Amino acid sequence: MNSVAERAARIVTTDALLLDLDGTLVDTTEAFEASWRGVAAGLDLPWGAFAPHIHGIPAAEVLNRAAPGLSPAEHQRTLEAVLLRQADPDLPVRALPGARGLLQAIPEDRWAIVTSGDLRLATASLSKAGLPRPRILVTIADVARGKPEPDPFLLAAELLGIAADRCVVIEDSAAGVSAGRAAGARVLAVRTTHSVAELADATWIIRDLSEIHAEWVGDRIQLQLPAND
Repeated sequence: MNSVAERAARIVTTDALLLDLDGTLVDTTEAFEASWRGVAAGLDLPWGAFAPHIHGIPAAEVLNRAAPGLSPAEHQRTLEAVLLRQADPDLPVRALPGARGLLQAIPEDRWAIVTSGDLRLATASLSKAGLPRPRILVTIADVARGKPEPDPFLLAAELLGIAADRCVVIEDSAAGVSAGRAAGARVLAVRTTHSVAELADATWIIRDLSEIHAEWVGDRIQLQLPAND
């Protein structure tokens, strides 16, 4: 449970931001759904087997949950196929409201992107959305355990040279919120893909990044959050 003081705080000061990508900075919903619907059809499985799992966890784990009967070879082939589909240049990806302004407001050595996707998908999404590639980009290939485990955020903080408990994680999924909290960070959740109830473990919850006013103040990042969330 978060304290009353935590939830009431509207000015947040931090040393660095650790940002999720899909659903937080960029809208990849259409691209992700199209890719996973193709996989479901190819495996002759209902879309409902995949729909609850496609946001916030690695693609390999989505397959483990939705199609546990695949052989290792089938699993690998299907994984490669879905990652290739998701990086298709014809699939739409756009920057979410407030993403560009937030990244422009803080120094590039004080933020990192932490994604459950692979490097090819992440760089393609950033390029299509017109967002800068960060100095630090942690993908699923960089860690032994992905979200909801804390490993990706701990690695990003280490690479920035800043302790995780001095960072704010920004996430849109329950798995990401769990990972951020487990890493010892405060977590700001955006309700772009999940409900308030699903994000309840976050320190703060807002609609999207457009509700943040970010400034660089005295060698730290200051985030002003809306008073009514």
